Amino acid sequence: DITLLLDFLGEGEYAMELYTDAEDTDENPNNLIKSVKQVKKGDAMQIHLEGSGGFAARIVPVANI
Repeated sequence: DITLLLDFLGEGEYAMELYTDAEDTDENPNNLIKSVKQVKKGDAMQIHLEGSGGFAARIVPVANI
């Protein structure tokens, strides 16, 4: 697992789309889990990583959605 510190964000509310590997990533490497969370500057996101996996995130201001 990793902790992603969001202290680089500007002021305001953001939506973070997070893509992580599913539990069966060893058998099905294309199986992803998508989640959307509301975040702000200073938040610390705990991200679970599977054994050989990773993650991708897209963060956009809520005002742009």
